[in-house]
Amino acid sequence: MGKEGKPMQYDKADQQNCPRRVVFYGRVSTELEAQISALKNQMNWYLELAEHHPNWTVVGQYADEGISGTGMKTRPSFMKMLRDARKKKFDLIVTREVSRFARNTVDTLVTTRELKQYGVEVYFVNDDIWTMRGDGEVRLTIMASLAQDESRKMSERTKAGIQTSQKKGTYVAGPTPFGYKRDKKAHTLVVQESQAETVRKIFAWYADGINGTEIAQTLTQEGAPNKSGMPQWSARQVLSITKNTIYKGYLTYNKSHIDDFLSHKSIKNSEQDYILVKGSFEPIISEELWDKCQRRRHAWQSYKDGNITQAYLYGKSEHADKWACRLFCGCGARMRAFRAEKGIVRYICYQRSLRNVAPKCSAPNVQAWKLELMAREIYKNVWQDHWQDILEEYQQEQENGAANSEKVEEALSWQESFPNDEISREFLDRFVPRIFSIDGQEFIWELNLFQESCTVQCNVRGTYNYHSILAEKIMPGKTKAKKGDGAVNRILEDANSTRFWVHTYDDDPISKVLQMTGSDSDPVIEVKKDSIGIGIGNLTLTDSAPNTAHKFTPNADGLWVLNEENGTKTVNGGVITGSKEIGIWVEGVHDPHLTQKPAEAYCAHLIMTGGNIVGCAAAAGGGVCLTNSASFAMGGNALIADCISTDGGSCGGGGIGADLYALVALSGNAVIQNCTAQHGGGVYLNDATLTMSENASVTGCNSIAGGGVSARGNATESDPPVFIMEGSSSITDCTALNGGGIFVSTSGGKVSLSGSAKIKNCRTVKRDGVDFPNVTGGGVHVSSGSFEMSGGSIESCTAVNGGDSVFVFTGGNSKFTMTGGTVDGSITMPYTVGNEPVYMDGLGTAVSPYQISTADQLKLFRDIVNGAGGQTPNRGAWAVLTADIDLNNEPWTPIGPDRDSAYTGTFDGQGHTVRNLSVTGNFNRAGLFGCVKDGTIRKLTVAGSVSCTANQGWCGGIAGYAMDETIENCASLCTVSCTGIDARVGGIVGLVDYNSRTLIIRDCYNIGKITGRSDNGSGDAGGICGFYMNGKISNCYNVGEITGSGYVSKIAVSAYNDSRPTNCYYLSDTDTDLNGTAKTAAEFANGDVLDELKAGRNDSPWDSCQYVAAAKITLPVFKGQGDAHEHNGNWTSNGDGTHSRHCTCNVVETQNCSGGTATCTEKAKCAVCGAEYGDVLGHDFTTSWTHDDNEHWKQCSRCDAKDDVSPHTWDSGTITTAHTCTKAGEETYSCTKCGATKTEPIPATGHSWKSDWTSDATHHWHECANESCDVTDNAGKYGYAEHSGGKATCTEKAKCTVCGVKYGAIDSANHTGTEQWTQTATTHEKKWSCCGTVNIPSENHEWADGVCSECGYVCLHEDADKNHICDICGKTTSEHKDADNNHICDYCNKKISDHSGGKATCIAKAVCEICKESYGSPDPNNHTDLKHIDAKGATAAEEGNIAYWYCDGCKKYFSDAAATKEITKAATVTAKLPPKITAGDGATITQGEKKELSFTSDASFADFLRVELDGTTLDEKNYTKKEGSTIITLNRDFVATLSVGEHTLAIVSQSGTATAKFTVKAKPTETATPQPTAQPTQTAQPQPTVQPVSPLPRTGDTANPALWFALLIVSGSALAAIFVLRRKANRK
Repeated sequence: MGKEGKPMQYDKADQQNCPRRVVFYGRVSTELEAQISALKNQMNWYLELAEHHPNWTVVGQYADEGISGTGMKTRPSFMKMLRDARKKKFDLIVTREVSRFARNTVDTLVTTRELKQYGVEVYFVNDDIWTMRGDGEVRLTIMASLAQDESRKMSERTKAGIQTSQKKGTYVAGPTPFGYKRDKKAHTLVVQESQAETVRKIFAWYADGINGTEIAQTLTQEGAPNKSGMPQWSARQVLSITKNTIYKGYLTYNKSHIDDFLSHKSIKNSEQDYILVKGSFEPIISEELWDKCQRRRHAWQSYKDGNITQAYLYGKSEHADKWACRLFCGCGARMRAFRAEKGIVRYICYQRSLRNVAPKCSAPNVQAWKLELMAREIYKNVWQDHWQDILEEYQQEQENGAANSEKVEEALSWQESFPNDEISREFLDRFVPRIFSIDGQEFIWELNLFQESCTVQCNVRGTYNYHSILAEKIMPGKTKAKKGDGAVNRILEDANSTRFWVHTYDDDPISKVLQMTGSDSDPVIEVKKDSIGIGIGNLTLTDSAPNTAHKFTPNADGLWVLNEENGTKTVNGGVITGSKEIGIWVEGVHDPHLTQKPAEAYCAHLIMTGGNIVGCAAAAGGGVCLTNSASFAMGGNALIADCISTDGGSCGGGGIGADLYALVALSGNAVIQNCTAQHGGGVYLNDATLTMSENASVTGCNSIAGGGVSARGNATESDPPVFIMEGSSSITDCTALNGGGIFVSTSGGKVSLSGSAKIKNCRTVKRDGVDFPNVTGGGVHVSSGSFEMSGGSIESCTAVNGGDSVFVFTGGNSKFTMTGGTVDGSITMPYTVGNEPVYMDGLGTAVSPYQISTADQLKLFRDIVNGAGGQTPNRGAWAVLTADIDLNNEPWTPIGPDRDSAYTGTFDGQGHTVRNLSVTGNFNRAGLFGCVKDGTIRKLTVAGSVSCTANQGWCGGIAGYAMDETIENCASLCTVSCTGIDARVGGIVGLVDYNSRTLIIRDCYNIGKITGRSDNGSGDAGGICGFYMNGKISNCYNVGEITGSGYVSKIAVSAYNDSRPTNCYYLSDTDTDLNGTAKTAAEFANGDVLDELKAGRNDSPWDSCQYVAAAKITLPVFKGQGDAHEHNGNWTSNGDGTHSRHCTCNVVETQNCSGGTATCTEKAKCAVCGAEYGDVLGHDFTTSWTHDDNEHWKQCSRCDAKDDVSPHTWDSGTITTAHTCTKAGEETYSCTKCGATKTEPIPATGHSWKSDWTSDATHHWHECANESCDVTDNAGKYGYAEHSGGKATCTEKAKCTVCGVKYGAIDSANHTGTEQWTQTATTHEKKWSCCGTVNIPSENHEWADGVCSECGYVCLHEDADKNHICDICGKTTSEHKDADNNHICDYCNKKISDHSGGKATCIAKAVCEICKESYGSPDPNNHTDLKHIDAKGATAAEEGNIAYWYCDGCKKYFSDAAATKEITKAATVTAKLPPKITAGDGATITQGEKKELSFTSDASFADFLRVELDGTTLDEKNYTKKEGSTIITLNRDFVATLSVGEHTLAIVSQSGTATAKFTVKAKPTETATPQPTAQPTQTAQPQPTVQPVSPLPRTGDTANPALWFALLIVSGSALAAIFVLRRKANRK
């Protein structure tokens, strides 16, 4: 860099004279270079060049050897040079030529530009390019491009040479494969038999299913040398051999390709793209063996890719035996499959199956059926226990993102698919890695339950037709049994098992019985044929998991009978499928004299505590049919599903059918699901009893009557309920024509619902082709009998024709009682009005009010309240109107006719109107209601007439009398009158009781005329209330006419000033009333009164002002009220574009005229009143012109009128179609004002041919000089003809003698030059110099001693891999040398010899004669220090030994002189002899005599343990012990205490027990036994007998000096022998 950081500017004088820090860069690639290009020569050349430049200071050299120049980043020295340049370590790089610097144009330019930034220049010597010279970059670009192109050509030539070798099958490149040696002269491979045998073993073992790791271990154990000569193998080495096509005699090419010769990036091809060429060498294995190995290898890869099962983990093809690949013997070896007689598959231990070899294992064979049976049992009792946990675990992992969503689906697919008639290989591959057979009856199974593992022990005994299984889950943790590690026994010892049993029996080929038991004796389900033992059925009994099947045959009628007298059958697992007639028949003993059975009378019992009954069909009871006092208890998650009752008559029960006093109990999550029948889709009861409790459920069932349950029979009201739903039981999603959930049809029997039981989402549906009138009772249909509801719920049920929740059919004994629970739908009850039944929804309660939509139902409600018409009185009944009701002016008896029978309930009109009310006669209390008390009437409008003549008659539109009642949001349109004495008449209420304190009348209005007139006495009248003393009247108005003979008020006659009405209004222009405020009709109509009535309340019922026809004015009304105006004439024009009409209420309605269409000259005519209105439109002339051929104008858009009409004005014209030599043209003229156009023709010009020729490849002709010539086909031009004349050569075409143009093709055979060779380091080709045509295509040199025999090219030799062989011509260029004697060539660094010489001993390896290092292994049979040990007899004190030989080197013992039979040290020892008493036996003493007694045992004193006297261990204080050998002396004092008699003394030693006896005599008496006479007795036992002398030497014993002398001689000899041996050892 120059000053101020600017790049250095080139100056030639600077280049020659200024000091430069210089580095050299050289490179040779893997492509051959000329000798001058060799790296060493390059560097020497650079140094010589530096001597001619004294201003250069060489500061470094950079060289890359054996690396292509097309990539910059792959050259380490080049990259280091760039890093040093950034650090300013030099300022000039000198390289010989651009191709040495880089063969990539982009790299060259980018790098030199970067170096300029660092002030570093590059000088390319041969190209004379200085990169900082002005023309440097231009010249560099050219040279770099040439270098890059040359690199491309070299790459193509190399590929061509390789392809030629490929076609010939010649092995010319790459390392020599294991199992072969290279024939360098013939360029081929020769089998090396010692290694080839190892190759054959590898392929054979791999084809047999042994994996790479096991093969490698076996080869290593056998000491087989690998390619490096070492006995050490890896799985990678083994598998690489199994993939190499060399061994089947083929060369593999096209394993990879290079898309870009600049980047040299190798891209692997798929195996389908490999090119295999038959080699010119001998294969080691057959193609059949090769193909077998490749199928296994590809299958394993497919398993890893998730495409196949786990079968290949065990080295088996997809067709290999599914058990053999995972079955191991207890000895640790695999078990092999073989087919015994009758095709039965058995498995035998591999160690036992070896032929011509004594068997090493005696384990019995294993039958395949045992494995199948165990797998099912384990699946049922182990796998299923974990199924839900595993599923939840995977779902949790999926939610956390830790598991693929497909895993849960995979888990589900396994669970759903297991098992069919036999266990699938896929299931075993997934979940059962290994099985150990202990003795052919006991088995250990390792299980993989996805994330969890466990071990199961099974015990299978018996034959195929009679067997039993015991399975124990003994290892719930992660530990697994492994072959050969003792884990099997450890598992058995540590087992903490849970057992389960399965027994099956097969008595004979015809009669088959299946029993499943929860223990050893309790039968679960019994399936039999008929009594004579014939017929074939197809019952399938499976475990709880789908598809696990055991097939059996029932009787000829297809019946599976369960009727053992007083027997109990329990189903606690399994699935029964496929029944055609009766699924399970449970029959007790029918007693026609009993109408009800006590509990003890049920004599046949079926108990189902688990398992499934699926897909059965039967005439009655698709799943289970019970009769004659039988019972069925179902619980423990048991399931009856998809069963059908096929009887089209009165029988039924898709899931369960029960009759004749049968008892059914569902509990404990029992489920009856998706069953179908004519009656009772889930359960059918006919004089039977059902109890549903806990979480039992009936779901998704359907029938004609009782989608869930149909209860029928002759039970009476006094009998217990025939169907009880309690607990959390449920009936859901069931359908029927009648009774979607339950259908009740008993004489008087009861069905009860209590607790939290529920009936939900049940419905009645119409069916195509079934004509059924009712379709009622979505939840419950009671045809006869009663339904009692004290709890639970009926939810979301629907019916087509009534009774969404409950429908009770008309009849004397059908009844519904509800004392608790909830119902969210309608309840339809039957009533009789006259002689006709009337149905009305609801129970008249707050929860279920009566639903009234017709006049008959309103009359029925009245009779219910009044207790009339045979109805039970219910004064407090709740009711709602669901529609307007027309009473047709029929005489009406008020609801609650007097105070004693006043209505006390709640009546909600819901905004509806009761029309044409007619109350006439001598009623004291008259109105829709007579008397109301303590209740509520709301949102009700009444229209009609109320008139009575009774004295003290109280009349009102809503009620005649009220006490403590709330009346709100009501309206009266009635005419109300009373003519009796002391009458009280009001629009809403006639009289409010004077004792009433809480009466409320609010937000009500009256329109009708009120008359209270009496000829004798008062007749009070009020618009809202005739008379009241207490209570509150507010927010009301009256517009009706009020007259009376007593007190009269527009609102109400009140007795006290403090109880006057508030915020009430009446219609009057002049009247004044203290109880209300007068308002005009306009104020009522314009909303003033409406606002007052709302009184600022957000919840006000007042909605808007509407026309009310009854009042003939517009008034405030509630929402939805109001009438259309009554107009009295047609619309009349007002002359101002509007028209009007008049209503009878004097309201004028005015609207704008409409309709009709105005024109340019006339107004529109109104389609309503017929008058003209609006304005004429006038003309609307367009701004654009309309024209014809002669003139133009502006047209009106609405009529035919024209404006501004004038003739066209044409311009000078424009040529729109040019004329040509042969065709006329056309000229177009345009109007300058409107744009209209016209055209005129232009004549053709004729041709004008040129004098010079025009030609193409085959013809010549003259062109026309006119630009407008329209002849495009050359054949139509003047002089058109083919070229002719001239002669073509290999480089030139023939020249036409007419037009002088070259034409035709060159003549490749007419050469004008000579043939020349083009040579490269590896190829040659021969070309013609004139045209470059290849005479001999590029091919490899035919080498003969380094010279091409065809072109004479001399090879320059390269040995990049240093194998002493030229990489190009194959000539040996040097021999191995090993100057340092390390077995490795000093040139190629490869091993050239093995250790040799020397001799190994039992403790030392052999020493190589070449490198003087130890090698190999010690020779266990070459003992150099073997000693013979004589036999020695054992004594009681000392062990003996046999004669043997002992090696002092390896410390081993042998039983023969040749040292071929090794024994253990313990085997040389002979045990000590049993000890005996040698002195003291038979001694005699006198009682009380203080005398020591001594006893001697010949046992070693060191082995002494204890002394026993008469079987009792003697305390050590009572005796002394000393050596020689073992001497025990009893103390004198102790001896004196011994009792008279014979005693036994035992000296116990480690080598045994020596026993002596002695006698204690009684003391002689002085008188009885004189001393002289006793002497003979003392001499009766001579001393030798009492104290026998031992023949063996003892410590301290001098009795046998001869033995001592002999012992001394032996000891001296031993010492002398030891001395001699040591002298020999020292000499070595």
